[in-house]
Amino acid sequence: MRKGYDLLGLYHDADDPRIVVPKRMKALGWTVNVGHPKGQLALASVGMIILIVAGIQYG
Repeated sequence: MRKGYDLLGLYHDADDPRIVVPKRMKALGWTVNVGHPKGQLALASVGMIILIVAGIQYG
């Protein structure tokens, strides 16, 4: 397994300054570095936006 990736394919590396990193297979795009504090904030923000939009749409 490549350093920083877990079994779910999430990238965890607090020492890596990048917030967005290429996936293991670069043709599949990019992923968020959830080991970086700003990466955690970015992922949480996207999740909250999805929940808010879904709540407005279906609430």
